[in-house]
Amino acid sequence: VLELANNEIFEIRDETFSTLTSLKNIDLYGNQIKTLYPNAFRGLKSLNLLNLGNNMIKDLNSDFGVLSSLARLEIQGNFINYISEKVLQDLSSLKTFAIHSNPLQCTCVDNLISWSSENRIALFSQCSQDLPICIVPTRDPSKCKFRTANDFPNDTPNFKNFLKQCPL
Repeated sequence: VLELANNEIFEIRDETFSTLTSLKNIDLYGNQIKTLYPNAFRGLKSLNLLNLGNNMIKDLNSDFGVLSSLARLEIQGNFINYISEKVLQDLSSLKTFAIHSNPLQCTCVDNLISWSSENRIALFSQCSQDLPICIVPTRDPSKCKFRTANDFPNDTPNFKNFLKQCPL
């Protein structure tokens, strides 16, 4: 177990953990991570749990396909509004995926639900019935695609604030 929660980590560079080939769990919860480099997790063939919750991640552009043993991914409480088809394909070994408290596009949530059902993955996309689950972009709302802040209404709530209302 590598416990790096609640530090001031801003990015995970390529092959940061590559020499830790038998590592099972990495906890990066509560940092200030904005950037995951494409090969950030290369070499972690034994990793079972990756906790990237409560950071500042907007884009999941890393190669998760190298994490062939990953069973649980926690990315709740970030700024993710889109997850690509490639990332979903790369995460085929998952059993549990916690993604609540992110400003996901409603069309993307539909895709996630279908994907999790087809792959028998426990998806945590909402931690409370009282909180919103997704947002509708102002332009082209029927498509799940990468977006910037300009694509959403000005009164969009800060989903990261909802994390405080979610039990750990």
